[in-house]
Amino acid sequence: MLSMPRPRALFVAVGFVFITLITFYSFSTGSSVSQRTLEVDLEVASDIAQESSNTRGFHLLTTATGNDLNVCRLVLSAAVLSYPPTVLLAWKGEGDFDAAETHLAKVRAPLRYFDTLPKSSEDDLVLLIDGYDVIFQLGPDVLLQRYHEVVKASNERLERQFGAKHVKSHNMYTTILFGPDVLCYPIDFRRPACWLVPESTLPRDAFGSETDKNDEHRRPRWLNSGTMLGPVKDLRRLFEATMDKVNQTWDPEFYGRNSDQMYLADVWADQEFVRMTSTGKNATIPLPDQVPDEVKPNVFTPAPEDRKKAEHHIGIDYESRMFQTVALFYDILQWATFDKPRSFITKDEIHQFSLKLPKDVEQSKAPFRALNQWGWGNAWLKRKSWKDVPLGINTVTKNMFPVIHFTGLKNYRDEWWDRMWFFPHAEKLLKA
Repeated sequence: MLSMPRPRALFVAVGFVFITLITFYSFSTGSSVSQRTLEVDLEVASDIAQESSNTRGFHLLTTATGNDLNVCRLVLSAAVLSYPPTVLLAWKGEGDFDAAETHLAKVRAPLRYFDTLPKSSEDDLVLLIDGYDVIFQLGPDVLLQRYHEVVKASNERLERQFGAKHVKSHNMYTTILFGPDVLCYPIDFRRPACWLVPESTLPRDAFGSETDKNDEHRRPRWLNSGTMLGPVKDLRRLFEATMDKVNQTWDPEFYGRNSDQMYLADVWADQEFVRMTSTGKNATIPLPDQVPDEVKPNVFTPAPEDRKKAEHHIGIDYESRMFQTVALFYDILQWATFDKPRSFITKDEIHQFSLKLPKDVEQSKAPFRALNQWGWGNAWLKRKSWKDVPLGINTVTKNMFPVIHFTGLKNYRDEWWDRMWFFPHAEKLLKA
């Protein structure tokens, strides 16, 4: 990122650059390209981002400070699946925009990007993801369809919980969806974000008799800031509120002071606090048992003057229909092909169940459609459908995820890379 505020050079669409870089390393060995130098013409790439018809109405943003194999993997998977050109925020950023030094650059940089957009873009959808931990598995057609379905289901739950009239009068609805997490991070029980959050929509026995009794069997219900999707106007307002939260609560001694996730989750917790107290039935919120007695007098709650603007339309993709986090889910994420009417996937040694390819995946654009269109590749490859390629699935929610986010142990980025359906054919797909 250039240090001076040049609006059209504040970001860079570098799909074509990373595609070139990708061709220099072996797909079979996954060897590192970390020593290679990546040179980018910021002005030219920025123009491509603005002029490409594929970006109209849908923006793919990530924060990345420099070239890295994992950023290449992200951009490669996005290109293969026909996502809009990847826009890198805070590229070569310095100071407050150096994401290697402070994760708050992941809040500041999107705000600066939003400032470059015309007013006609207010309703555009923005997919904002971590730059070094994310790979795409399914295309934007599936992701966006599921976004609208999850938003609709979230709004229906709000009406059931509060009543349609109350929801309307208090402007409660969901437009922004975050990926789910099984833990609150950073842990600080003064923060309602660690305990004042809605229940997961997964069944109470989703993980069997051990559900919610330990970390490995905990239903995800917390916010993970590494994947989010929502309209420009709502994300801008959310990120402005997040920067306000940073300025209001900054503690230079707290270990999580530079965590974008902490402040975003705190804004979400303010929303949930106001929602719960808005009916008048819950003037005070009872503190759960896990909040230590010495912490209870110091619990953070939104100031009265801030409560009228606490609604930010935030929801969570609890069932990983869009975003799949990896931490503590290592054993329940598996890959299989669906080329037969019934496919069996083993979660453990004794548990088996049958699955069918979801309609939205089956009806989405074929995986090798580019080869069909331009004539590259072998005839057998052109005939393959989604039933013929290995797809990752959450064996608890039964969902095949469009986006996988490698939270937790980072070695899985390398170990699972060659599981991606496009891995053996990526070069052909990129040349198509």
